[in-house]
Amino acid sequence: ITAANKTSKLQTEMGSFHVWWGPEYATSKECGGWPVSWETWPKKDRILEHFNVCARDYGMLPHVHFRTNVTEMDIIGPKDDINRYYNLTATPLDEGDAEIVPVSVMYNYPGSMTRNRIIEYPGEDIAEMHIGYGMNDEMPYDHLGGSGVAILGNGAFAVENVRTCCEYKARMIYIITRRKNLPSPRVPCWFVHQGPVPTPGRLVLEMFKPMYNITP
Repeated sequence: ITAANKTSKLQTEMGSFHVWWGPEYATSKECGGWPVSWETWPKKDRILEHFNVCARDYGMLPHVHFRTNVTEMDIIGPKDDINRYYNLTATPLDEGDAEIVPVSVMYNYPGSMTRNRIIEYPGEDIAEMHIGYGMNDEMPYDHLGGSGVAILGNGAFAVENVRTCCEYKARMIYIITRRKNLPSPRVPCWFVHQGPVPTPGRLVLEMFKPMYNITP
């Protein structure tokens, strides 16, 4: 998980991200048992811990090659041959020799593989301010307290970084964006997503009021 930073929280409506979520696991000790001591909205390290525990308890770890890149694929056999398969060259990213892995079926789950687009603004190199990216751990956390903060962009990461700045006691937070939609507080966002029918706009704006009423 590289996109999340050390303050990121999994902001779902409930603990449904747990592999063992559901009444059938209430008394089960599988995957460490019911997570009674875990946070409702855990941070990155806890999510990684959860992934590892589940993969271990379900017997997946011996069959997983971490930090390995498939650098080559050879197709073996004619297109219509029932015995057709693929030879994959698996190369470790750290140390070790590449190996050939024959497979008949391939599933690809790339997930979120976003990479920051680095844009250097004119005068950034001489600006007397701290500039960072809200993804990964490039945020200048040590300088947030008591500071005025400008967040460029308007989306999930922008709202999450507002929360981060609040937790680090920033003095003032501005969202600078070309979009015209209002940043949504978390609770209205949950409410809209769980509704069986579209939520009326008037009701959504009413739910926005508590957050916007405390802004200067």
